[in-house]
Amino acid sequence: EDGVWRYENKEYSCVDVYDVSDPAAPKTLAALGQDGYILGSRMIGGKVYLVTNYWVWNWKEEEPSTYVPALYKDGEMRILPAESICIEPQGSSTEYVVLCEYDLSSAECSASQSLLGGGDTLYMNDSGIYVMGSRWTEKVRDTYTESVYTVEYRVNASETEICRFDPADGLKLSASGRIPGYLESQFSADEYGGYLRLVTTSNDSAYRIFTDDEYSFTNYRWEERQQTTGLYVLDGAHVYNSVIWGNKCDANDDIQYAATGGTIDKRVVGVELHSGRNRIVRRLFEALGYEVHKLDRTVFAGLTKKDLPRGRWRELTEKEVGYLKMI
Repeated sequence: EDGVWRYENKEYSCVDVYDVSDPAAPKTLAALGQDGYILGSRMIGGKVYLVTNYWVWNWKEEEPSTYVPALYKDGEMRILPAESICIEPQGSSTEYVVLCEYDLSSAECSASQSLLGGGDTLYMNDSGIYVMGSRWTEKVRDTYTESVYTVEYRVNASETEICRFDPADGLKLSASGRIPGYLESQFSADEYGGYLRLVTTSNDSAYRIFTDDEYSFTNYRWEERQQTTGLYVLDGAHVYNSVIWGNKCDANDDIQYAATGGTIDKRVVGVELHSGRNRIVRRLFEALGYEVHKLDRTVFAGLTKKDLPRGRWRELTEKEVGYLKMI
């Protein structure tokens, strides 16, 4: 009207409920809906769970309907109350994830929740709805002096926020957390035995800023890029365990099949760990759906028992003693 072009976000998703008991004459029971475009949906026990992404572009503070998601029924709109809005602590986006439960027997929206900060990946089952959002961050890891320069060491890294909503408790937020790396797609997540399993990719980069305050001179030095892949197992409250693969990783953990005579035996797996938590290997594989039948420690602190019969011992070599002194 005033000659200024503005983007208007009018996108919403419809949930129309029909009575098809008489296929020749279906009846409309309710026309329902929610703001945003569809991220995912699932029907569990006569209820439809719909999750949408809703972007806020132009808003007016005095009009909550311009920045708060709304639900719809038979042409009438109502915005979500404040108690149905969660906010990601690290989120800086104006995107919402809107979650609704539609009861088909009553043709009503029986529960609703939203998450300000957004999420781009979804995993759903009958015990939980997981909303995950990957984002890039830049952090100053260290500041020090080198010669005449003040040096800042900065790291660009990715991380994924995870929020779990409980269908059995009115879609209430039941857990949240953060892991390193980003998710490639929804197929990077699944659940087994009550554990959420995620595979992330990290393609981190780092650089140093050298500043000479006296001469107002600044120089940049880029570090070698580090790419890793991580498998994270969560029990709904915290990261239960993790295994890392990659060209470089601070944890330096590794896992691979054993090979005998050039033949890979997939029943035998070698695991390198730098953690001494109780039953860590058995608990890791149980969380992945495997049973450990036999566990044998082959190397400890660089020392190996190769070719040493069970119950026997040997003297350490000078090289091994020297290695232990360097640890």
